Amino acid sequence: MHRRHLMTLASTALIGLALTGCGGSNSAKTEGTGRLADVEISPVPGATFISRNTEFTLFWPLGTEPPAQFAARLYQVDGVGEITELPSSLVRDGQEFRWFLRPTSILNSRAAVYVEVSASGQTSLAFSYIAGRAQEAANSPVRPLGTVALVHHVTVR
Repeated sequence: MHRRHLMTLASTALIGLALTGCGGSNSAKTEGTGRLADVEISPVPGATFISRNTEFTLFWPLGTEPPAQFAARLYQVDGVGEITELPSSLVRDGQEFRWFLRPTSILNSRAAVYVEVSASGQTSLAFSYIAGRAQEAANSPVRPLGTVALVHHVTVR
């Protein structure tokens, strides 16, 4: 009986992992009560040839707050239109309303990628990019830790 219980438990865990996908949970609980629509993101959406080791910065400016919970995911679109979620992590920057979405490996050369940010009961937002060329140095840092590059604000009505 013990072995059967263990097998059932293991099967349930594997099914759960399969349903959540390869990107991890990438959800954040915040002390905010704001709107997803107030998020700013870096690099600027639509940027081309971004560094293949780019991390994406999600930020709510002074006077705004994130929703109580949100999720961020990173996707890649291949040449035939297949969409694949890329493994990534969502890391908060101290006490600020700022998070870094970090791919767990470098982005594919010249790949179309997009970041999707969602919150329950709110309109999801998607920001698209084109990754850089293969000869680019993959181990050079994109920016010093804790700094924010150019930011793009999206207004949803």
